[in-house]
Formats: sequence, structure tokens, C-alpha cells
Amino acid sequence: EGAVDGQEVVLAVELDAVAGIVKQRHGIIAGEAAGEGCERAAHGGKREVVGLDDVEADVGEGGRDAGGIVERIGEGDGLVGGVADDEGDALLRECRGGCGHDTGEKRQQTRERPSNRLITAFFLTPCVSHTLTRSAKVRRHIQIGRERAEPTIRGREHETMTRHGGQILADQLVIQGVRAAFTVPGESFLAALDGLHDSGSIQTIICRQEGGAAMMADAWAKATGETGICFVTRGPGLANAMAGLHIAHQDSSPMILFLGLPASDTEDREAFQEVETKSLLGTFVKWVGVIRDTKRIPEYISRAFHVARSGRPGPVVLGLPEDMLAASADVEDARPVSLIDPEPAPASLDQIQSALGDAKQPVMIVGGPGWSEDTRGRVQDFARRFDMPVVASFRCQDYFDNSLDQYVGHAGVGMDPTLASAIKDADVLFVVGSRLGEMTTNGYTLIDIPNPKQKLIHVHPNGDELGSVYRADVPVIASAETFSKALETMQAPASPAWGAWREERRANYLKTKAPADLPGDVHMGKVIG
Repeated sequence: EGAVDGQEVVLAVELDAVAGIVKQRHGIIAGEAAGEGCERAAHGGKREVVGLDDVEADVGEGGRDAGGIVERIGEGDGLVGGVADDEGDALLRECRGGCGHDTGEKRQQTRERPSNRLITAFFLTPCVSHTLTRSAKVRRHIQIGRERAEPTIRGREHETMTRHGGQILADQLVIQGVRAAFTVPGESFLAALDGLHDSGSIQTIICRQEGGAAMMADAWAKATGETGICFVTRGPGLANAMAGLHIAHQDSSPMILFLGLPASDTEDREAFQEVETKSLLGTFVKWVGVIRDTKRIPEYISRAFHVARSGRPGPVVLGLPEDMLAASADVEDARPVSLIDPEPAPASLDQIQSALGDAKQPVMIVGGPGWSEDTRGRVQDFARRFDMPVVASFRCQDYFDNSLDQYVGHAGVGMDPTLASAIKDADVLFVVGSRLGEMTTNGYTLIDIPNPKQKLIHVHPNGDELGSVYRADVPVIASAETFSKALETMQAPASPAWGAWREERRANYLKTKAPADLPGDVHMGKVIG
């Protein structure tokens, strides 16, 4: 046991992981490398037999016992014919009971090739294959083989681009600069998890619940300015993640959620945990797509990044049928996204300059997507030069230094009444990035719809947002980044007419920060303050 007619046998799991020898994605394919007398069979319970003597010239120094290529799984490892006897059978039973795949034993007898030692690769159904690769023993042997064959593999990497769908997907994420992905692992996207594991640069963060994973991806987008990435499985996994998707939508956070789906041949049969993705999610994400062809993975992911980051950023969902991910394809990678960052027109800047020149009680409201430390610094410089009272919109308190004299409060839940009155009584509302949603407008009570009584300067990266609720006197399509640069060109008045107005607004804000008097000897407000 563990050998066939005295010939040592190496267990190899999956076509792209035969210890660095049968490595389809890098062009070392058994049928090509072995040459004479080599057999190559299709995926799904069949085998490839490679004459080791014929492979040595292509793979490098290995010796007749393959010592320089892989560590052998020999007699003492309890492996029979490429399938584990005790451990492996337990894994097979676990797979049948856990996910419903009809694995079968998928065992094949090796046969000796004349004058050659044999390397036999058994290809199991996808779920068994992935379960076995997670066996520490098998993973160790595969990794050793990969490392020892690395020089040869690198030399051949440009000869073919054949990869399984999960690897193609992970490669696209690397190209787009993804550094982290958040997930609750699911059996419907195991190939994608393999791709993330092999990427070498994407940190995969395992979460306890899909809602938390989606919110972490949203928070990553907010904190870094990058696109948040999340992987969840169908049915309950998607239901849990929907809260994070909705937050990303309302907060304009760029995010892509990858959704594991049943195999394509069961679509629309109400398969286990199947949901109709597009109709369910289409109302509160920017775009929903389902990738049904492995060759189109680069195309779909490129589009997803463009949609998630362009205009008003937001979440995108891509469905991943499990058979599509497991299939292999020879396809070219997409290049990194190239986005148009809208800039304000000179005529718009002239209108803003004129409106501020006539103002007596202006209020600037900042918020929305696309802010950075540099953007914040330029807006703060503008506010200091113009002595402009600045309000942070809902959940955007960090967009402006609260310690500066120009900061006068937060337009959000539980808004200070004096701040609400200041917004309502302003003669010019200078809104940069914010949508002016329900929380920022105190339930749509501070600005008349559709014609505000204040002169409204509304800057937003998405033209569809301008005029969707409030008609702006000066609508400006521009990102926070480009508009903040344009602010540097504007001329401040020698003595702003609203100096006393700004001072009063600041004084009212500081009063709200003073701890209230409460009964008892310990005043926690003073302790914390």
C-alpha cells in the first residue's frame, strides 16, 4: 500500500497543483511535458500519468526519485492510489454529507509505464479536491513542489495564461490594487478562496458573519479610499450582507461584493439557497452582474471597478456560479481602471465667487465621497482664508478639523437647534460633496423642495444627483479632489461681511460641547471631556 508494483506514487490534487510539475496555469501540462507515451484525461475522476524520466529535462534537476521536485508521499503516509485510506475516506464522507456533491470514490488504478517511474494525478470532484488540499499533509507536499519548481515555472509563465476561474479572479484584484478582502468562507466560491490564498499580496480577513464582513469592506473603502472587497455565499450569506451593501450605497462607498452561486446547470430551478440576484439587489446597488463564462472574468471585474468608483461611488455585486469558477480558461488580464475625475468649469468658479461676494450669512456644508487628507487640508485653507463657517454633513465629522474656529457643528442625528436655524437662515448654502439627505437636512425641513430659499451652490461628482431633490442655483459637477484644488484659485474678500455671523455660530457650537449639570458626585461628562 502506498506503492504500485514497487513504483512510488505521488498524490497530486487539482491540475494546477501537482507539486509544481503538472501546473497547467504555467504551461507545464502533463501531456506536453511527458511527451512519448503520456496520457492526459479530462477533469472529473480520471488520471494523468507522466513519465518522470521524460519530465526531468523540462522541470529541472530532480533525480530519478523526484527528490528535487516534490517530496514523495510514501508508504508510511497512509495513502492508497492517490486517495487517503482512513483520513481521505473520512473527508469523502464529510463532503457527501456537508454540501451534497455526489463525489463517488473516483479511484483509479495506476499502471506502470515502461522504464519510467510514475507520477499519478487523481482529479476528484471540486469539493473533495479542495477539502483534500486543506489537509496539512497534502498542502505541505504541494507547497514544497511549487517552491522547488519555481525557477522553471517563472520561465514559462508568459507562454500560456490558462488558469482556473478563481485564479483569474484573484489576479484581476491584484492588478486593480486590492490589498484586503473580507469574507465568511462558503463552499460555493472555494476556487476564489484558492486564488486569494495563492495571490501572495491580498490579505483575506475571515469574519464571523456576512453583515460584519460587508460593513468591514465598506469601512475599508472609507478609511483608505480604495474599493472595499467582500466575498459571501448565496442565500443566508447574501441576506446577512445586505445591510453592509445598503450602508455603502447611502454613504457612496466604492465596494464590490462577490456572491457565490449554484452551478449554472441548476439555475432557475430553486436550487439550494438560490436567489434571483439582479431583481433582489438592483434597487440599492449601482450594478449587479453574473459571470457565466470564465473567459469574461477580467471584463466583468474591470467593469465592476469602473462602476463602483465612477461618478457617485457605490456598491457593485458580481455573482459567481461555482462551475464557472472551477473551469479553466486562457484569457488576457484587464488593465487597471482608468477613471475620469470631473473638474469644475471656470464659469462655475466665477459664479461661486460672485455669489460669495454678495453673501452676508453663508454656510458651507462638506461631505460625500472621494475625500482625502490633502482634500481636507485644501478645504480648511479655503475656510480660513474666507473665514467661512463650515458644517460637517451626516457622519462626516472628520472631514474638517473640529478645533478650527471655522467649524460650527455637525448636521446629523440630534442636530443642535441653533445649527439647524443657521442652515435654514443662511443666504448662501455652499455644499461640497454632500447629497443633502434626510439626516443632514433634519428630515428635509431646513431647505425648501424643490426651490430652496437660500442660494444653493451644489458641488457633486455625479450629475444625476444635482437637481434630484433640490434645484441648485450653481450646480457643479466635480469631485471633492478636483474642486478643492480649484478653491485655491479663488480670491478671498479683504474683510468678509460674515465675520460676526461665523463667530456667533462657533460660540453656539462650543456651548453644545460643555457637559450638562447632572445630579450626583461624579459627572462623567466632565471626566470624559
